[in-house]
Amino acid sequence: MYLRENQAASAALVRSIRAHRAAEYVGLDPHTMRNLELFTSGRDLRREGSLLATLDLTSTAMGARLLRRRLGQPLVDIAAIDQRLDAVAYCHESALRRARLAELLRAMPDLERLAGRIVAGSAQPRELVALRRGLELVPDLRAALGEGQSAVDSGFDARIAEIAVRLRACDDVVAAVAQAIDDEPGATLDAGNVVRPGSRKSWTTCG
Repeated sequence: MYLRENQAASAALVRSIRAHRAAEYVGLDPHTMRNLELFTSGRDLRREGSLLATLDLTSTAMGARLLRRRLGQPLVDIAAIDQRLDAVAYCHESALRRARLAELLRAMPDLERLAGRIVAGSAQPRELVALRRGLELVPDLRAALGEGQSAVDSGFDARIAEIAVRLRACDDVVAAVAQAIDDEPGATLDAGNVVRPGSRKSWTTCG
């Protein structure tokens, strides 16, 4: 209610609320994180030499943020820790799978930021095209996660199944953007070359 009355634009970004259960994580205060050099190292607090800098081989901005968040909030539940480790092991044990996933992730735009800008109504045409191209990679990501499994197995390895089921292709969004917006639009609406010829109706629907 408070957000709706005072920050309507921010309220539109909230799709669900989940309680933060402090007992699920190791409590790390800023002093402890500095001593452990999780994010900074040395007296000048540089990133180089920190645990984050050592581990951060992420290919996307989303992955980098997730890694930082997880380093700052270590799990305490052994089963949950093992589940994460099993997922990492599954992706790492096949060089072919690992290489394909890395290739796809390097091409993936920052979908989190793009989605936020779209919901806030501040996305530009090129960002909508970037969203479309990122979503077009989702089926390939799902296929890469299943690489090497039996052809008769319609599911995913249990270690990765929870992640795989969250990868939705969003074909309706891809189709709507592809039909309405040029592949190489102007940087802004005012720059022109945004709406694909013959797609005014689709553009009105998307708006």
